[in-house]
Parts: sequence; structure tokens; C-alpha cells
Amino acid sequence: MIRIAKTDERSRMVITIDGPLAGESVSAVETCCSQAESTRKPVYLFLRDVTTVDQAGRTLLRRLAVKGTRLLSSGIYTLCPGCKTWSRRHIGRGLLGRDGTPIRTMWSI
Repeated sequence: MIRIAKTDERSRMVITIDGPLAGESVSAVETCCSQAESTRKPVYLFLRDVTTVDQAGRTLLRRLAVKGTRLLSSGIYTLCPGCKTWSRRHIGRGLLGRDGTPIRTMWSI
């Protein structure tokens, strides 16, 4: 089960996610981020204790990054497709921020 918390700060919107970013939870996160974007404040998506990120979740993270959402994380572990062990090293691979820098440099793992 996913837990999504929105914090409306003076200069930014922070969305914090705990649980799996997979299946039906992806659309809930996308809706929450769309609502946050409508405030015209910078949006920060904090993946605090995300346990799994499926293909739909990775696609959402790519779309959000292209739109300028800042991705932050801690405690992320996921079972990588084709891997048989839980790993942190695959998170963020291949994702680019709006400025072209790899998102994984923004991840605090």
C-alpha cells in the first residue's frame, strides 16, 4: 500500500511517497503531482521509503523529470528486472533531468 503526503511550503510543493511505486499507485502519484504543478511552485517528489518501482513507475519518473519535477530519495530498494537480488544501484539509471544531467546524481543513495 502506498502513502502519499503533500506539503505546501512557501516556495515549493513537496510530495512524499512511501511504499511501492507500482500498479495502481502510479496513477495516484501522477494525479497528486499534476495537482501540485497547478500551484505554479517548484515540485519536489521525495521517494522516502519506496520499496518497488515497476515499468510504469519508471516511466512516470521520466515524465515528471522532463517536466521539471525534482526527484529526491532515501531508502530506495527495488528488484531490478532480470536481477535476482534487491539493489539500489539500478535506481535512476538512464533517467535525465530537464537540464540533461542524470537524475541519479540527485538521488541520495
